[in-house]
Amino acid sequence: VKIAWSFAVAAAATGSRVTTVTLVGATDTTARRRFRRYWRFVGPASSVIRRRALALIARSATGGPE
Repeated sequence: VKIAWSFAVAAAATGSRVTTVTLVGATDTTARRRFRRYWRFVGPASSVIRRRALALIARSATGGPE
């Protein structure tokens, strides 16, 4: 599979909004099947990592403790 991970910053009514997007493209059916099996276990941890990264960015941007 091919994976792309990005952050985006956009203006919001109360300042800025930071979002993350993860895109996954399977190169074939076998890769898609294997990745689904892998993601069942890794997905929840990946979600936690993204949330923590966004929280760290937010604290850093607002001058809070890192």
